[in-house]
Amino acid sequence: MTKGILSNYQTDYFVSIETRNDDYTKFLIIKKMKTIKTIGFLVSILLSFTAIAQPWSVNPNSFQFSMTVTGEVSVSGDIINQQNAYIGAFVEGQCRGVSPSSEEGGNYKLFFITIYSNDVEGENVEFKLMDENDVETAMANTIQFKNDANYGSADSPFLWMDSEQYASTDFLSFALDSQVTTATIDAANKTISIMVRKLTDRSILVPSFTLASGAIAYISDVEQVSGVTENDYTNVVYYLVKGADGIETDWTVEVKTDNSGISEIEKNNFTIYPNPASNFIIIAGNTKQVVQVLDITGKVVLSQSSQGMKQSPTTAYFTIINNDEINIDISNLTTGIYFVKIGNNAMKLIIQK
Repeated sequence: MTKGILSNYQTDYFVSIETRNDDYTKFLIIKKMKTIKTIGFLVSILLSFTAIAQPWSVNPNSFQFSMTVTGEVSVSGDIINQQNAYIGAFVEGQCRGVSPSSEEGGNYKLFFITIYSNDVEGENVEFKLMDENDVETAMANTIQFKNDANYGSADSPFLWMDSEQYASTDFLSFALDSQVTTATIDAANKTISIMVRKLTDRSILVPSFTLASGAIAYISDVEQVSGVTENDYTNVVYYLVKGADGIETDWTVEVKTDNSGISEIEKNNFTIYPNPASNFIIIAGNTKQVVQVLDITGKVVLSQSSQGMKQSPTTAYFTIINNDEINIDISNLTTGIYFVKIGNNAMKLIIQK
């Protein structure tokens, strides 16, 4: 640690400056003496020493084009939350942007960086983190520069990573409202398989999904928006995912109907599935009649009628999916053989935990 004193014969103030051995300014302390005469002098000193605190520098006037990124930094799987951390953008070793961490709700996780270039698009931008202890870490993921592009936001930040946790064109999640199992995402083969309830109309499904930071998904050149874009999944659907680094990858998504273990009560055209089940069952058909679940002794453990839900004795959850389907929560029932009674008809149900 070194200290120095800057003084001016025209003022009764003096400035005490403390710096670290690595020449980054750490403290700038203005001590009051009697009167102030040259405020501008002190302000200029403050600004000059603040400027050199950054580990890298860039001159925006040297470039014609720019883009922005709002993101967080993950090191060893943990999100950096440091007041004096910096993210730097580089093209072939030249600094093209630098940003300190910004305060948001008492945390210092977000970085708002502007990146500069003299090419409209195409340059590969690499990133480095300088943490509060002046430890420099190279980031694993890159971005392909594109003028006026904006990656990430405060609500959905781009994620810089010190090691590749996933590829730049990966699907991280994929879900449908009518699914009966969690989607199987095969990142190696770039495939997604998901199963939906019997009788689901696969021609009008709207998936919710997340992609790698900065990636965009397309189907036939139409950008896909999670939770918004509707597609026909009757057959295999082909996605093109473009990563922030410019890489493009084809993905296939297959939506299947759950036809396994289906039991039917033919007289009233009821369908109960899955069977065996563990957490829930779906009853499809005319569900205006009384629905009950009985144990092997004939005791009613779940009951619901058109007048509403009854609890006898286990808490039951009967969710109306549509006019022809009811979802029954059986997660509180133990493993065993039960019977689903609908009106005067009954069907065996096997619960496996």
